Amino acid sequence: MNIPTNPFMADVEHIGSITQVGNTQVFGLARCPVGQQRSDLVYLNLAGPSTSVEAVWAQLAQKKPVIFQPKTGGSKGLFIQHRGIEGREGSPFARFQRRIPGLAIEHLILLDRRITEPSYNEIGATFAFDLPGFDAIAGQHVRNLVDVVVFPEWLEPLARAGKAARLITPCLCTGKPTLYRISLEKARWQRLISDLLEKGELPWPED
Repeated sequence: MNIPTNPFMADVEHIGSITQVGNTQVFGLARCPVGQQRSDLVYLNLAGPSTSVEAVWAQLAQKKPVIFQPKTGGSKGLFIQHRGIEGREGSPFARFQRRIPGLAIEHLILLDRRITEPSYNEIGATFAFDLPGFDAIAGQHVRNLVDVVVFPEWLEPLARAGKAARLITPCLCTGKPTLYRISLEKARWQRLISDLLEKGELPWPED
């Protein structure tokens, strides 16, 4: 997976805080729209004292909201939560947590389980970060989904065409990197591949 593993690396920035028992500092979050009226939290990157981090995790794991306070002065707090993944029991998140050496704080990354456990049931979705290797990851998901061969030479044009066809769309992101939702609608991807082949926009591999 191409996930950001260090909240202090160059392409991740401090964007705000969540107070739950105590303060935690947030270095990235992304929400995915669900219908017209709501969005689900699909990525959260934060660090703080152990009791505060555990309190945030306990709340979100139970599909309850927490309040994210943006760093920008005067911005209103944002209620964030994940109301669950249809057809899946338990917490909607995969949890990655470690203690940062020398700082006595915990670093927590939460990812929607559809990132770590994608389901190719012809109508679902997964997600990927706009980091090196994005085209290959998106292409691999398509390769696992469709009933036709997807050649390595197709990965870049397929990702580009997928964005144009709204099969790959940006989430509502605060901070970097951007997280994209990748539709796993089998029929639409197969139709797109067929159209691209007819137009000669997918190169055949060289002998």
